[in-house]
Amino acid sequence: MIGRIVARSVLIFILLFALTLPFPLHFFPSFGIYAADFFQPLNAFTAEFIFGFDCNYIASNESDSLGLYIHCFHIFILSAIAGFCWNFWFHRFSDTEIRYFIQVAAGFILSFFLFKYGVDKIFKVQFYSPEPNTLFTPLGLLSKDILYWSTVGSSYSYTVFSGFIEIVPAILLWSKKTRLLGALLAFGVLLHVLLINFSFDISVKILSSFLLGLSLILIQPYASSLASIFVGGSSQFKRPEFETILLKKNALFSLLRSGIIAAILFESLYFFAANGIYNDDLEDRPKYHGAYTVEVADSNAVTQLKSQLLGNLRDVKRIFVHRRGYLIFQFTDERLKDFPVSFHPQTDSWVIQTENTSIELFIRWNAHHQTYTFLWSEQRMDKQRTITQHFKLSTRAIDLKKMPLLMPQFHWLVSSPAN
Repeated sequence: MIGRIVARSVLIFILLFALTLPFPLHFFPSFGIYAADFFQPLNAFTAEFIFGFDCNYIASNESDSLGLYIHCFHIFILSAIAGFCWNFWFHRFSDTEIRYFIQVAAGFILSFFLFKYGVDKIFKVQFYSPEPNTLFTPLGLLSKDILYWSTVGSSYSYTVFSGFIEIVPAILLWSKKTRLLGALLAFGVLLHVLLINFSFDISVKILSSFLLGLSLILIQPYASSLASIFVGGSSQFKRPEFETILLKKNALFSLLRSGIIAAILFESLYFFAANGIYNDDLEDRPKYHGAYTVEVADSNAVTQLKSQLLGNLRDVKRIFVHRRGYLIFQFTDERLKDFPVSFHPQTDSWVIQTENTSIELFIRWNAHHQTYTFLWSEQRMDKQRTITQHFKLSTRAIDLKKMPLLMPQFHWLVSSPAN
């Protein structure tokens, strides 16, 4: 009886986790994202009154947040209760059919995530090329996850290969005949992914643990047969009973299976086909995207070069324009200070959003000197007078493609040192 309750509870947990996970989708609506606001008050209540956490935490279901851990606790309890009630009050499906449904649900859910992440890697949107500010951040100042992301993102061939080794098991999971092979390959891939996430502190630990668990669920019915072959030397492979199920509506289930596969393909490929993105490294970046080294700092102030925005301008050594709408300044002590910005093509200017005000910044190209000048104005009060102070930083663009990390280098032989 316990086994029957567990089987039903596992099926419910798999479906609830997949449906309520706030995973962003490009075409189909994400129920988990829409339902996140509903779960947040419940997460807050459980955190405070059951686990004793204070209110200074994130109650939303963000990746690896406390809210997501508590949400998993909720659906675990709900699945256990629902599985218990199902076993005693609802006898529509046999134990063999329940195990079959677990295999189907786990197989297609695992296939979706593997295929989607695999496509994202192949088209270079997951492991994208390092941003200019990352390239000039000293190695010791990078967090482990940014370091790993940037290292992998610098290699197009490795990123594409890692995408293919996720897509292959995803496709194998679509057929009952190849599902076991797909599950074994998926287990190897996901074990490696989980080790990376824990070793480099990458914040998808809950999802990767769930996916690894799905691969184990798919392998478990075949575990004794695999052990007898590889350990006991047996030549017979005993298939589980659920594989012999003959569904009365074969045509309907075949149509449903085809529809699920089509949905996986469409959701994974739609964004790239609609936007014509097949290698993110080659996509257009925002205007002035890149890195600039500061050569001259100037101001209309006679005695100082001190800006309310940046402090002493002589301490600014590089400026970076980030593709996600950030202007980042690097100082001589390696500090980075970033500001969200928006580009206005009508005035060819950037608007910097600070905590207290907005500052309009202009970037001017000097063809004769081959320099870019960053210009902006600030206002400050002096003896009840408003004083406007103008600043400018004369910079030279850095050719990022000539940096060793981004150059397409490959060597069959180690070069000998020169005599």
